[in-house]
Amino acid sequence: MQKNIASKIWEIIKKRKLLRTLSLLNAIFILFIIFFFSINLAYSKKIAANEKQVQQNEQDLQSLQKLVLNSGGAIDLEMFKDKSFADSDEVIPFIALLENMFSKADPQADIVVKSPDDQIFVNHYADYKVSLKISDKDALYSALDELYNSRFITKILDFSINYPDDPKTPGFSIFEFTVRLFLK
Repeated sequence: MQKNIASKIWEIIKKRKLLRTLSLLNAIFILFIIFFFSINLAYSKKIAANEKQVQQNEQDLQSLQKLVLNSGGAIDLEMFKDKSFADSDEVIPFIALLENMFSKADPQADIVVKSPDDQIFVNHYADYKVSLKISDKDALYSALDELYNSRFITKILDFSINYPDDPKTPGFSIFEFTVRLFLK
């Protein structure tokens, strides 16, 4: 019955030019609606992502303001005098710089980029996981001084030391920490 009605309507539309034109215009109108709806959906996703980024930046700014207020304005800006933010194309070469710094402390240092690629460009920082086996702590201290005196703005996060099971036996201590490199 449905098929019969559709075929009768199609015959009427085929015979009359005005109905053919209106049907074609309706089809074109429906295609435009679908097209503009998909564009609107894509833009609304982009707007939501931008609003999320703006909220994250506002939270970061508020935390920086709290840090300044809590420190009583005693933040040493001279620390940033010779330092700069790294470019995004320096994320991978920074591993070689870290390996060079920590090779004196542990030639088999394990250094990997911890941040996913998409988050590096959103958050403007890259995290590196560094794992070292050290018996001479002075070499570690000199490597950390080198990192502090490098031209990049960095921060040490999640510093942990795992000592050997028996403290009387000489062995290596495992140092694990995260180095955050701030990007432009």
